[in-house]
Amino acid sequence: MSLPMSLKFRGVYINGEWREPRPGEGSFQSENPFSGETVLEVHPADLGEVDQAVECAHQAFLGWRALEPSHRAECLLRLKEQLQARREDLAQAITSEMGKLLSEARAEAAACTGKIDVTLGEAAQRVADVHPPGLDGFYTYRPHGVMAVIGPYNFPIHLANGHIIAALMTGNTVVFKPSSVTPLVAQIYTECVHQAGFPPGVFNLLPMTRKAGDRLVTHPLVKGILFTGSWAVGLHFKKLTLEDPHKILALEMGGKNAVIVADDAHLEQVVGEVITGAYLTTGQRCTGTSRVICTPRHLEALTERLALGAEALQSQDPTLETSFMGPLASRSALRTYRREVEAADQDPALQTLVGFREGQGVCGVGASLHRVERYHPEHPYLREEVFGPALTIEGVADLDEAFERAGHSDYGLAFSIFSRSEEVYRRALTEVPSGIVNWNRATNGASGRLPFGGVGKSGNHRPAALFAPEYCSYPVASLSKPFGEYEKSPSPGFPQEVWK
Repeated sequence: MSLPMSLKFRGVYINGEWREPRPGEGSFQSENPFSGETVLEVHPADLGEVDQAVECAHQAFLGWRALEPSHRAECLLRLKEQLQARREDLAQAITSEMGKLLSEARAEAAACTGKIDVTLGEAAQRVADVHPPGLDGFYTYRPHGVMAVIGPYNFPIHLANGHIIAALMTGNTVVFKPSSVTPLVAQIYTECVHQAGFPPGVFNLLPMTRKAGDRLVTHPLVKGILFTGSWAVGLHFKKLTLEDPHKILALEMGGKNAVIVADDAHLEQVVGEVITGAYLTTGQRCTGTSRVICTPRHLEALTERLALGAEALQSQDPTLETSFMGPLASRSALRTYRREVEAADQDPALQTLVGFREGQGVCGVGASLHRVERYHPEHPYLREEVFGPALTIEGVADLDEAFERAGHSDYGLAFSIFSRSEEVYRRALTEVPSGIVNWNRATNGASGRLPFGGVGKSGNHRPAALFAPEYCSYPVASLSKPFGEYEKSPSPGFPQEVWK
C-alpha cells in the first residue's frame, strides 16, 4: 500500500523564495521503499545556487544575529505552530519516502515541536550570559555565522530540526542539505519555515548532489557543518576541512552498540528491551542494539527467546497498525544489508540462528540473529555498523570479560547494562566509553533533555539535543573597569612621563 502524496517538486529555497526547478545533471527521484512508486522527482541545486544560498545566508546573518533573542524566539514559536499544523503531512511523507512505520513517523513529526520548546527553555540556559560573583566581568555567547545542516534519512526531519532550531536560536543562519532519500520531507518542512515568516536568507533549502554538498562544506562563508550520518561521510567532511580548523564540525556518525546481560538480570525485561533495541525502525537507528554480551545464567534461554523473536519479524506494510517493521529505506540500503548479513551467514565464526530473508515490499527484509562461536576482537561483524535489523549474541564467563569486550569498540554511542545491581551500573558508567549508558532499558530512545552524542567513531565530542546550542555558539569573555578609573603606576618600570 502506497501513500498518495502526489506533490510537485518546488525547487530550491533561497533568500525566502522558491526557485523554479531547472532540469540538469544529477536529477534523481525519491521512491517509496515498500511499493516502489516514485514519490518526488528532484532537480538538485547546481554549484552556482550553492554559492548564492551561502552568500544570502551570510548577508541575512548580519541582521539576524543583531535581533534580541526574544525576537528570534517569536519566529521559532511561529514555526512551531506551522509544524503542528503540518504534522500529518510530515508523517505521511516520512513513511512514504523512507518506509518508517506511520506510528513512528507521527512521533517523529510531533517531536519537532517539542524540540523548539526544549531549545528555547532548558537548552537556551546553557548559553545564557554568566556573571561570576566577585568579578568585574562576564562571559556571553555569540553565533558563528552560516551553518550547513546535512541531514540523515533515518530520522529525516527530527535530527535535522534539532540542529536547525539550535542554530537559529543562537543567531546563526542555515543552509539545509537533506538526504536524497527524503526530499519531500524537507520540502514540507521548508514550507513551514516560509509560512512562519523568517527574514529572507535566514533559512535556505538545497537538495543537492555529493559534488554540490562538498562545495557547501568547503565554502569560505560556511562556519559550521552539523552532520548526522555514517562514519565514512563524516570522515570525508573532516578531510575536506583540514585546512579550515576554524570551522565547527558537529559529527554524529552512528554506533555499534552493545548490551551486557548480567546473571542477576530480569530475563523477560531483557527480551523485550533487546528486541525493541535491535529491530525497531528496522534496525535503522544509530542507537540500535547490535551486540548482546551475556554471562552464563541467561545465555541459552535468552538466545532461544531472541531467535523466536527474530524469526517472527519481517518487514510489512508500514501504514498498518499491526506492523512492527517497515522496509529498509532504499534499494541501496537493502543491497548493503543483504551483502553484510549473507556474509555473516557463511562465516564459520558465527552460527546462523536466523539468516538473511526478504520481507514484504520492494526493500523488505527479515530480522537476523547470529551467535558468536569463535570470538575475535577484530571480527568485522562485531566491529562495523550494520544499518539494519541485525543482531549478534555472545557468551562470556563473567562480568569482567563482558566489560572487556564491550569496551573494545571503535564506536561509543549507546550502551546498556541489565542488572539488579547499581554497583554494576556504576561500573558501566566508568568502564565503557560511550555517550549514552542506559540501565535496564534499550540502547535506543534518547531524550532531548539530555546530551546526545558519542565518542570514538561515533562522534567528535559535539553532543546534540540539550547541548546543541553550545556547538552553535562560542563564548566571549569580557573584563571591565569603571569609566575613568586608572592607576598611575601599574608597575615599577612604567614610563611615568606619560602622566600629565
